[in-house]
Amino acid sequence: MNVIHSLTLAQMRAKPRRTLTTLIGVALSVAMLTAVFAGADSFLDLMRREAVATLGSWHGQVSNTSGAVAQALAEDDRLNQVALAANWGLDPAEDGSFAGTSLFGVNDAFYELLGVECVEGALPENSRQLAISSELAHLTGWTVGSQVTLDLVRAWSVSGLEADGTPFYHAETGQWSPSPTGLDHTEEVGSARFTVTGVVEMGAFDNGFGVWWPCFTTLDSAPASSRWNVYFTMGTLSNEIWNVMDDIAALQQSQDPEYDAGYNGRATNRSLLLYAGVDEEGSWLLTAFYSLMGVVLAVILIGAVSLARNAFSISLAERTRMLGMLASVGATRAQKRQSVLFEALLLGLAGIPLGLAAGCAGMAVTLPLVSTQVQELFRFHVPLYLSVRPLPLLGAAALAALALLVSALQPAFRASRVSPIDAIRGAGEVRLRPRDLRIGGITRRLFGFTGALALKNCKRSRGRYRSIVFSLALSVVMLLAASGLSYYVDQSVAMRYGRDIPPAHATVGLSDPAVDPAPLLEEMQSLPGAGTCQITGGIDVGMMGSWQVSEQDLSAEARRWLTERSEYRVQMGLEPLASEGAYTVQPTLLVLEDEDFAAWAGRDVTLRTNLLDCVLVTDNYLADLGSFAQLKNALRIEAGFSQTFDQGEGRFADTWRVASLAAEAPANSGDTTLAGDGLTVQLVTSRTVFEAFLARQAAAGRTGSYFWTVLYTDAEDPVQLQESLLEWVGEGDGQENSYRSAGVSDMSSMQSFAFLLRVFCGGFVVLLCLVCAANIHNTVTTGFELRAREYAMLRSVGVTPGGFARMLRLESLFYGIKALCWGLPVGLAVLVAEHRAINLNFYSAFSVPVWGFVLAAAVVFGVCGLSGWAARRRLARQTIVEAIHTTVL
Repeated sequence: MNVIHSLTLAQMRAKPRRTLTTLIGVALSVAMLTAVFAGADSFLDLMRREAVATLGSWHGQVSNTSGAVAQALAEDDRLNQVALAANWGLDPAEDGSFAGTSLFGVNDAFYELLGVECVEGALPENSRQLAISSELAHLTGWTVGSQVTLDLVRAWSVSGLEADGTPFYHAETGQWSPSPTGLDHTEEVGSARFTVTGVVEMGAFDNGFGVWWPCFTTLDSAPASSRWNVYFTMGTLSNEIWNVMDDIAALQQSQDPEYDAGYNGRATNRSLLLYAGVDEEGSWLLTAFYSLMGVVLAVILIGAVSLARNAFSISLAERTRMLGMLASVGATRAQKRQSVLFEALLLGLAGIPLGLAAGCAGMAVTLPLVSTQVQELFRFHVPLYLSVRPLPLLGAAALAALALLVSALQPAFRASRVSPIDAIRGAGEVRLRPRDLRIGGITRRLFGFTGALALKNCKRSRGRYRSIVFSLALSVVMLLAASGLSYYVDQSVAMRYGRDIPPAHATVGLSDPAVDPAPLLEEMQSLPGAGTCQITGGIDVGMMGSWQVSEQDLSAEARRWLTERSEYRVQMGLEPLASEGAYTVQPTLLVLEDEDFAAWAGRDVTLRTNLLDCVLVTDNYLADLGSFAQLKNALRIEAGFSQTFDQGEGRFADTWRVASLAAEAPANSGDTTLAGDGLTVQLVTSRTVFEAFLARQAAAGRTGSYFWTVLYTDAEDPVQLQESLLEWVGEGDGQENSYRSAGVSDMSSMQSFAFLLRVFCGGFVVLLCLVCAANIHNTVTTGFELRAREYAMLRSVGVTPGGFARMLRLESLFYGIKALCWGLPVGLAVLVAEHRAINLNFYSAFSVPVWGFVLAAAVVFGVCGLSGWAARRRLARQTIVEAIHTTVL
């Protein structure tokens, strides 16, 4: 360690408060970088593990295909693991207590990729051994060692009609297949006798079952007529998977005689691919995500550079005399530069490891603490814990080191140019020009002589004044950027996944308007495991007529987004959204209970019952090929608008009228629609108005399609409820003039990911407030302390303690006002940039988070005030003589 280094270290020790504040700021910045990298990595790891636990570890699948296609995929060098499941056939249950059994011959990779685990006994080793699902064991009473005979048949259902009226069929394998009474054609395969060797949990293979329960044997001896399911993983997961899926589509068309695009499907494990960084073509989701991550890192780095640069500039101002003295005894420019760079090195050596440790420790403590709540809230199967790889930590350390280097360069070059004469007379520190110190009459009238003196004191050292204002303005910009990030992410999440989609629902469709729905709804609400329920109803889209609108009838933002999407669809070889310049508009009706409707629409909204009076939701959420949009009143419909619809002879006919407008749809409504299906108008009415409508239709002898739905918003036992719903749907088979359907929301994992994004953004805002507070405190307090002599001179010429305190308070106020004047416009520009990045995938009209502006102002004025108060207390403890005689050395 040379003399320059020793003097630098001594100077840092002589100012422990400033050194510690700077070190804390550096450590906080590194901790934020570490938290971003480690937290994002941990959350993505959680979602990947959850996707594997619920959907399996496969990347792509082909269902219900031919053996030739399965064989070709098994030999494809681009694929790593290939899981095969050959459906031998179906065995209808003799007693009719359930539909029956579906037998699959599978290979070893099937159990691994689908997460099928043996919970009792052992997996089959030959084609005469059988593993049964735990559900099948419960239904049949079969146990390990049981000898069972399966009378297998192949089954088909009608898919549609040829041009000459001849029906064409698709094969059934038990997945999403109807009960035996719903099968249109069967052929015997033969009988086979098996020994049950194991009981398994079906893992990800249980999707689609509930009528036919699967059992498994080995892959050899599968009948030639078997239909195959193929699951595979890529050797290297990349966008190459989309080429593979295209090749599989061509292969199916050429090698599968029974290929039917509507039933012989292909799919990718979208969630798993997305969390691994692979998204489908045409989707900007990952682009938007990486853009936002870039904004987050850029904001943190700017904050770190601002804080460190300000600290080094202040350190340079304190050491100007020391550097001049060194120059007078022969110190070179390089040696003076080293003084500042060595300080940056010491702060980095201490702050970067401290920040890495603090960031990891904070996440390691926080994530397990919330893991149980996250698992219970979102019914995750895997825990949340810190999962951090070396590469993210190295990235955080490298970015922090780069920020420190950039921060120190400009002060270091300034230090190299300090001459002995400049240091002695303080050249550049105070430059007095009349126009710089001129104070407007308004300031003097508002704040008096003390305020005018405070403002002049601020302006006496232009360099220091600009440095302080710049640092404060940058804090304002960072706070607005963080607020905007949180605001736009929340807006995009609502656009993509909806708000509060219920975990399960049951729907009964009716055609007779005279049917009393009360017994049905009571039965649906009392299903085992139901818990808290909400009743809704309505008429589906397409059942209330439609009309055409031209582009001129749409709002400007709707025209712009729809035109852009149409151009993209044409580039992809698809049909544009508009047909001859016109768009199809179709209304859909949602019915709420009277109390729910009043709580949503407001009790001042009154509806008439002599026609179908309703409230129109003006915000349209549209989706098209991975892009999403929120359009504000795209059709420019106003209250009083009405349309008459007629479903046909003897069918529903009436007039609906818009009584009022509402911006947001009710919760649990699932309001995103596909733009390719036309524009959908969401109408909402009360149960009283809807029942009056049904009464008019019944009196006129008309029938039509409508439905009642029970939303299970908080199920007591989700597993039991799912079983109850399957049984309830089965009980409705064969009933005339009605249908039943039920489902469990497939959006739960995506909404959970959306919630984690909101938590991440909220935590980011809080941490950034801490960094900005440290930056502002360091800037303001050091600025005051560097002017201790000036304040002592003012006190020596008669400024009273009260006037001195008021002057310092006003200086803090002026700093805050000036910072907001510069920071708010720049912050607004950053919000525009963030909005444009989001608009790559989530289109919406530009809006700003008002609370972000309030937060920025509160932080700036609050921390400036507290920092000024702390500096004022320290200055007041010094006597005039002590302050005047204080020197840097």
